[in-house]
Amino acid sequence: MRVSRRRGDAERLESTRKADLRGFVAKTVAPGPTVYTDEHLSYRGMPDVEHEAVRYSLREYVQGMAYTNGLESFWAMLRRGHIRTYHKLSVKHLHRYIREFSGRHNDTAAQLSKLACGVAGRRLRYSDTVRPC
Repeated sequence: MRVSRRRGDAERLESTRKADLRGFVAKTVAPGPTVYTDEHLSYRGMPDVEHEAVRYSLREYVQGMAYTNGLESFWAMLRRGHIRTYHKLSVKHLHRYIREFSGRHNDTAAQLSKLACGVAGRRLRYSDTVRPC
């Protein structure tokens, strides 16, 4: 599975072969922008996009604008959902889990905006938090 941060698209791919990865990039990224990835060989020489990669084999985690922290954050959130909430992710419904967590990952600003609107004009006192039930 790969995630396209620009559009927030994520999907399960059958493999990490060149044809599958490049097909996903071609489908989700308009021609012209720079694509930032890890050093997987299937990404090399992608047509219609600039490409920069970080080289984990050299313990390089940032190369100019190239880094994969956003993707690693997405994976961490998906793993936590798997371990703490769902306990089992079936292949049959994997696309649904991926869509849900992709939305959670990419809609952080909207989530914070809803939270801020919900607490506007309200006051939480310390005494309310420590009062026995």
